[in-house]
Amino acid sequence: MIIISILKWIFFLLFICFGILFLIEFIKLWVWTSKKKEKWITRNEYLVKSFRFSIYFIISGLAGFFL
Repeated sequence: MIIISILKWIFFLLFICFGILFLIEFIKLWVWTSKKKEKWITRNEYLVKSFRFSIYFIISGLAGFFL
């Protein structure tokens, strides 16, 4: 019972931390795309910028699912 409680706290902290990182990366990506002078963004630029964004989203989603 104590182990389950500890695991729930760990998943909750993961969910909060990576959720905050997800929001920060989302805002940074949104600001970066809106400040580009060109209207188009190359595929490689977007993939490099959104890699951490997607990792944080997946980890926070999994942690939230296991809560």
